[in-house]
Amino acid sequence: MDRKEFLKNRLIDFFMIQTGISVAVALIGSMYAPDYTLPYGAFLMPSVYAFFCTLPTLVTYSSYELSIKELMIRKVMELGLILTVVLMLSYFGGAWLNVKTVLAIMCSVVVIYVLVGLGDYYMLKANAKQMNKQLRRLQYHIQEGGKKKTLFEAKGDSDKTIE
Repeated sequence: MDRKEFLKNRLIDFFMIQTGISVAVALIGSMYAPDYTLPYGAFLMPSVYAFFCTLPTLVTYSSYELSIKELMIRKVMELGLILTVVLMLSYFGGAWLNVKTVLAIMCSVVVIYVLVGLGDYYMLKANAKQMNKQLRRLQYHIQEGGKKKTLFEAKGDSDKTIE
């Protein structure tokens, strides 16, 4: 995966994380502090959390394909860094009301992490499926009727050739 595509996927992750944080704040807040009202500045909080939670995902970038073991090690490091970031932001933001709140925050981080991972997986799977479909279509057009065509002829640019 090239750097541009990797960063594009991290931007998508940012928005998925932001949505997950907004839902988690609403659920945790309604369970553990239902009488508490949020100030206007708190509406920026999901964006701040999402930004700082997206930064640790950069540890999974590699210019070469990682082995499963290397990827798993990087994913565990990533989750640990995300938990650390969220707990630090929560502590300094005054969200540590009691032990139950801290455990709920940690559980929501893990749930959001898994959901974002599943979202990434299904988006990459759909992208791979689309690419394979396009490759099969291109291969069919190149081999159609026993006549070999150049790649550009198959795309409609018949004035170009490939050697």
